Amino acid sequence: MKKLLLGVLTVMLLAGLGYGQLSTWTFDSLIVNGRTIATDYGAAAVNVPGFRNAYSVTLDPDGKIWCGSYYERLTEFTSEYPDRIVIMTPTDTTTYAVKPIFILDPATGEVDTLAFLNLPDGSIDTLVGGHRGMGTDPQGNIIASFSNGLVYKINYQTHDVIRKYSTGGSNGRPGVDADGYVYQMDGVFATKVDILDPDDWAAPFNTVTGISAGVTRCMEVSPDGKNVYICSMSGGIHRYYSADGVFGTYTLVDTILYSVTVDTTTYPFVTNLAQWNPAGLLWIASYDDVSYRKIFALDPDQNYMIVDSLKSFEFFANTDGSDTTTGGYAQPKYLRCLRDAYFNAAGDEFYAAEYYGYGIKHYSGTFTSIKPGQDRKVVPGLFTLYHNYPNPFNPTTVIPFDLHKSAHVVLRIYDMRGALVGKVIDENTSAGPHKYTFDARGLASGHYYFKLTVDHSVATGKMLLVK
Repeated sequence: MKKLLLGVLTVMLLAGLGYGQLSTWTFDSLIVNGRTIATDYGAAAVNVPGFRNAYSVTLDPDGKIWCGSYYERLTEFTSEYPDRIVIMTPTDTTTYAVKPIFILDPATGEVDTLAFLNLPDGSIDTLVGGHRGMGTDPQGNIIASFSNGLVYKINYQTHDVIRKYSTGGSNGRPGVDADGYVYQMDGVFATKVDILDPDDWAAPFNTVTGISAGVTRCMEVSPDGKNVYICSMSGGIHRYYSADGVFGTYTLVDTILYSVTVDTTTYPFVTNLAQWNPAGLLWIASYDDVSYRKIFALDPDQNYMIVDSLKSFEFFANTDGSDTTTGGYAQPKYLRCLRDAYFNAAGDEFYAAEYYGYGIKHYSGTFTSIKPGQDRKVVPGLFTLYHNYPNPFNPTTVIPFDLHKSAHVVLRIYDMRGALVGKVIDENTSAGPHKYTFDARGLASGHYYFKLTVDHSVATGKMLLVK
């Protein structure tokens, strides 16, 4: 299958995000919990007994949480492995350590276990590889990657396999672009990334080559497929670029956030996670066992400038181990080593697959934003953005703002999926009041977001089209 390249970079916009800055994050719960010592609520909170070393997490369109771990489950008190199976033949008996996919429905608390997958040819695969990360395609299907080199596209409703592929390596966390192309690292120390066509996984559609050894276990891709980001143990995120996206040749163009300075000492920023949030910001997290443990949010629209960090939230356990359970794992609210993460569509919930932990950790965010009843957002000395009017609207609405001085202004409109549906202005603009009309004829009813960028400052608002 071949598709036309997107003409613009498709990014996602966070409902209610003001200035691109987070306000606060609060630990909510160990929503998938494997041991009593990992929670203050005891055995009653254990819903996946024995779950440990979380490595994969994503959400499907129904809000169900898909997750898995690198190691098999180990029960808390009996030292048994509940997912081991024995297969006997006339000549051999083999024991397999199964690493299932667990699917939690937060609405009911029910957990489905996928230890076996139905393949398109009618055969069955047993999940014996350790989890290496998950993603979702534009239809909400799950892309699940494993340490034995296997990658599956799974129908999120029927749980049947749609596509299967093998890299021959140990795999890393996959990326998926807005057209459904899957980008899969061929190993923990990858030398290439295989790009898989949404409808044909028989062979790679394209590859990203020339990757130096020493990368970690994670990568990400921009929605338009032009930028591939590879985490690096030597420092930063290696960015590979193709002007023609999946149809072109990718070359290494730069290394993002190569180093970080902490208390006047400069360290290589050893990256372990790269993940988009719905604001189109690239979150990157440091590797475990480094003294400066950080999570930063980078804005591609501003040359990957750091626009936020989670320094205001006590995300990380102490390096001296004082914030760990008696089992040596980080206590529920803390992180040591993010292996995978996912944001909900609104961007105000964050799910963490924390390797040194007994489950999936859930955090809730609160944001500063322009909201109905909150008439304006002021950036001192630069601009004031007012809420659109009318709101709800059909088919046009006015977005007003005041510039306190002349500046370069970009005003973009996005839909709920983060697709760019309009660029109202992109030009040098004089100081003073301005009004711009957004015409939504041809668009479906629903929520849309406007993002005003003035020089290097950003503010956003949410509006409702009703037809």
